[in-house]
Amino acid sequence: MGDFSGYTIKQCARKELKKAYVAGFIGKLAKMAAGVKQTHVKGGKVDMKFLSELAKRCDAKTETIERILRANTARNVQEIIMEDKVDGFFDQITNETCKQMIQHSEGKIPVEVILFDFDGKVLSRTKMDTETL
Repeated sequence: MGDFSGYTIKQCARKELKKAYVAGFIGKLAKMAAGVKQTHVKGGKVDMKFLSELAKRCDAKTETIERILRANTARNVQEIIMEDKVDGFFDQITNETCKQMIQHSEGKIPVEVILFDFDGKVLSRTKMDTETL
């Protein structure tokens, strides 16, 4: 998919693919989950406020939220989430990414999003069909 997720998912829908798979690390998926369509590093930073809101949904402690807001990178946020054992956070990332990609495709293509850690382990996986929204 590269850096142009909005364009890519629209092309998948236009070509009537049966399903789109989006896989990546937290930095790219955090941007996509926040609705960013062009995810290159020059296109903008990861929104730590957005990530802190996702952590709040998972009942993260106030200290964890504050650490996320001070984080420099999405990878740093991943480390904080794992250290503080915030259950469900990575599922929030993949859920929101699925929703965004389905919206970018104008509801024309089912999406599956897979979030990996930097050792290749799956942190979360979410599948949504077009009727989910």
